[in-house]
Amino acid sequence: MGQFLNRPSNDFLIRRATSRDVISVCKIAEKRKRTSHRLDDSLSGFLISDFSFDQYRAELNNGVTFWVLSASDQVVSFLIAYKCHELHDDNPYKEYMDSLYSDYWYVFQIATDPEFASRGYGRALYAHFFTVTAGLPIFASVVTEPPNYRSYHMHMSLGFNSTEFQVGSVSQQRILLFRPAVPDLDELKEQYSIAKDLYVHEDNLNWTKIATFFSVTAIFIASFGFTDWNAKLFGTVHAWLIHSTLVNIAICIMSLVFGVSLRSGVHYMNIRKRSFIEIDQQLSRVTANRIVTPAPSALTTLSIIQLPITIAKVTGGLAVISAVSALAEAAMQLTK
Repeated sequence: MGQFLNRPSNDFLIRRATSRDVISVCKIAEKRKRTSHRLDDSLSGFLISDFSFDQYRAELNNGVTFWVLSASDQVVSFLIAYKCHELHDDNPYKEYMDSLYSDYWYVFQIATDPEFASRGYGRALYAHFFTVTAGLPIFASVVTEPPNYRSYHMHMSLGFNSTEFQVGSVSQQRILLFRPAVPDLDELKEQYSIAKDLYVHEDNLNWTKIATFFSVTAIFIASFGFTDWNAKLFGTVHAWLIHSTLVNIAICIMSLVFGVSLRSGVHYMNIRKRSFIEIDQQLSRVTANRIVTPAPSALTTLSIIQLPITIAKVTGGLAVISAVSALAEAAMQLTK
């Protein structure tokens, strides 16, 4: 049974069409056929090809890829696609597509009953189609005049891109969409697992750096306090000033090293994160469903990791000021 995001509560089934499904397909096509009196066609999607019952049955008998999606005990969506060698000679895109690839798929029609629209059934059909066509490019055409916004945006969200190739009369212009070949699903899952492990590794490494920074800082502060107290009680003023200066310089260098290390770690973690999400996007083109929600453009460095970087900068700055003050005081003592 089908599994898909935003689907209705009942399950659905995707299967090859049979002769008994042709009547249901014709009814869906009739509902989706563009008419001059429907003003919402551009937003809700429509079909231009005015296929008859005999034509749909002929396509079924020819053995082309003809799938239906059934839900609530009825056919609610269908998809027809051709392998390159199955295309009719009068297809206006055939010569152009043949010049680009020797092996490809062409989606001829995809439609959903308006009563079951916006439930993810069209995407579910495409998700099933992508699992079969993995490794091969896919073409589809969308009418641009009059505009078919619903179909165009759905195809673009599934990884299709516009080409410069357009055909059709002025009243029914179409643009050819192209979806490049994507790796096999198993290969993508393996890449996804590796990318996730690398991201988690970088994240853990950054937290280890942060923990080490605070630990070393605490040790420095404790040792400085102890030796500073001893120097004041048992040492000379000059010895105390030199000791204070050296400790502050050490803290300054430590803060600088940790600040640069953390900054570099966050940078590489974001690179891993982008790669992780890019692979997730490729997976979504195969499965029509995303696992990671944010898009790469929405990536930001975590503020909780920026905090230790800021602390390291402030600590280093204070250490510099303290070292300069100690040197100035030592200079004043030496001139007396």
